[in-house]
Amino acid sequence: MEHTWHYGGKTYPFDISESESMARMCGGLNTLREEIGTLGGDSASDNLRGQCLIIRRFFDTVLGEGTGEAVCGAAFSADAHTTAYMEFILFVSAQVSAFREKVAAVEEKYMNRAAELTQAYGV
Repeated sequence: MEHTWHYGGKTYPFDISESESMARMCGGLNTLREEIGTLGGDSASDNLRGQCLIIRRFFDTVLGEGTGEAVCGAAFSADAHTTAYMEFILFVSAQVSAFREKVAAVEEKYMNRAAELTQAYGV
């Protein structure tokens, strides 16, 4: 399982199986959901800038202060910001899948062993 996100020539450590990373991810997603609902500026330009700022705050929350601009760039390009966000979500999804597979393998191994011990020793 990869614990480093590579994007834009830089690396960002992130491990969904580590409690602090999970807490930051949940906090970032919750804030993102709340803030998306508040969009509605006076112009399309305001809305695009608002979307970009929300995504930057997500990255700052999850990966550390200043990461939003480092990942998305200085310009307020909705395309660049959305692409970075989607790439990160795909990275996290791959981590979640790999972690679930690992947990399932461990459960299968030890659940079978527990069943064997129960049969052998009547426990």
